[in-house]
Amino acid sequence: MFKNLTLLISFVSSFYCFSQVPAYVPTDSLVGWWPFNGNSNDESGNGNDGIVSSASLTNDRFGNSNRAYYLDGIDDYIYIGDLDAIKGVSEMTWSVWLSTDSISSVENAVISKRIANNQSDYMALYVTNYTCNYNSLRMSIASGNGNHNGASVDSVLHLDSLVHLVAVFNGNASNNVDKLKIYLNGVLQNSIYRNNNSCANIAIPNLTPVSSDELYFGAQAPNPPYFNDVASFFKGEIDDIGIWNRALDSNEVQQLYNSSSCTYYDTVTIYDTVSISVMDTLLIDVTITSMQTPNNTNTIKVYPNPTNDVIYIDNGNYSMMSGYSINILNSGAQSVYSSPINTQTLSLNVSQLGAIGTYFLQILDTSMNVVEIRHIVLQ
Repeated sequence: MFKNLTLLISFVSSFYCFSQVPAYVPTDSLVGWWPFNGNSNDESGNGNDGIVSSASLTNDRFGNSNRAYYLDGIDDYIYIGDLDAIKGVSEMTWSVWLSTDSISSVENAVISKRIANNQSDYMALYVTNYTCNYNSLRMSIASGNGNHNGASVDSVLHLDSLVHLVAVFNGNASNNVDKLKIYLNGVLQNSIYRNNNSCANIAIPNLTPVSSDELYFGAQAPNPPYFNDVASFFKGEIDDIGIWNRALDSNEVQQLYNSSSCTYYDTVTIYDTVSISVMDTLLIDVTITSMQTPNNTNTIKVYPNPTNDVIYIDNGNYSMMSGYSINILNSGAQSVYSSPINTQTLSLNVSQLGAIGTYFLQILDTSMNVVEIRHIVLQ
């Protein structure tokens, strides 16, 4: 059965979406926002546009073409320059979506404000197996010759797995745990605070370095011959890089992680109406990648859609989907409901979700990757 539903639409929505900082990105103290929407421009308005060297555009995590960059680990990088706004500050945050194809025995630079082989006063975010690191995420805020201050989270990286990484520095805190935090997919990690060369315990400094080393994505700044060493380069995909000169809180980190595709949350001037058809029951076929065909598909039913009181989610053969979950976003890309898929039927009162309008139901796999997105309508 089909119903007619009147929706408001705009002819300019796509343009607006890809030319603005999304609503889920905190703009207070934002130094740069690089969404890689067909280019390496800084959309924060601060003019920190990147210069691409060999890196190629690729699909983002939502499947949108030319909305992320792939770096080959050989000579690809994006040059940003010397960011004064993060030099000698007591607070800073770096955020990035990444997927790595390779983790070497040295430091593969995702974001780096460090001349290659520099031993002091640098900032850098690595994926690495260097010295005491193993499949590690490493954030270094190095102060003083040979100190290599920083935090590592070990044994968390898997090749070709998309993750969201946030490093939050607050030099005003009194201890290492509060001074430098690393979040992986919105979850605060247990970091190890150590010298990246000697592996000895070390204190996190109170301020970021004031060096003039230039900022790169995917590599360290050139210092021949080290810049020709393939191990300095990151191999994989990067997207939605953000830098702030303040410490984001845990709610803001969650907001960044729970972000939806840009096409779903833009806000535009609405000036026309059309009629479309919406099915009473929404069918979502989910392919379980860990299972073999032909018995690796489960159908989730969502009904009625649209609804004005209660919406039901029938998870089908939910035993197939251990570790999968459901997340519902409002039009502002804020998560208003989430639940593991571990029961036959879920029932949600409309009042639990919020105001009438269009919402977006995500199916997330065991790695918290979005595998399906569907519209639901509250009347």
